Amino acid sequence: METMIDNNKKTSLINQARTLFENKFKIIIYTILAFIFIVIIFQYYFYQKEKKILELSIMYDNAKSTLDINGFNQQMNLIAKKNGVFSLMASLDLIEKNLVNKDYNLAFNEYLKILKNNKSKTIYNSIIALHAAYNLIDYVSNDNIINLLTFIDKSNNEFIGYKNEIEYLLSIKNNDIAKKEELTLKILNNDIISEAIKERVRKINEFEKYQ
Repeated sequence: METMIDNNKKTSLINQARTLFENKFKIIIYTILAFIFIVIIFQYYFYQKEKKILELSIMYDNAKSTLDINGFNQQMNLIAKKNGVFSLMASLDLIEKNLVNKDYNLAFNEYLKILKNNKSKTIYNSIIALHAAYNLIDYVSNDNIINLLTFIDKSNNEFIGYKNEIEYLLSIKNNDIAKKEELTLKILNNDIISEAIKERVRKINEFEKYQ
């Protein structure tokens, strides 16, 4: 009788162990399957992303090589509406066309649209804002140029000299002699600013003396 009870206990323990193992085994299997499913989703996502980038690259190259102006504008406008580096490049190409066609106000508005859509990308915005300011300083209002300068990252020493140079050129445009002299000293006495910028300022000052 005792042997039968012991056997029953042993069987019960074995069954409990088997049930526990089966439950844990199911959890392990489900975890592995879930992990595989997540990996597949991520692979599909990156595949689609790379495929989209490749498609945009082909579209961009085709648009650049076309001789049809309407086709160029249509393709570039389509690419510009997407996200990513080719969208930015297409937008800048369209702006370049506006500059060639002397549509300076339109070019300014397009620059501004890019800058507002890329607020988190401070380095890109600084470069684009400087590019816009140098291209448009002779063609749009001072307020518009000052607006462009607000998108420059003032904490980055690489951009300080260029920003000051734009402000210096504005002072000449406005015939503001006091501001021009102030900015000249500010640029020439700043060790952070590159020698190339300082040399340009010296040459402009020298030229201005004989005007």
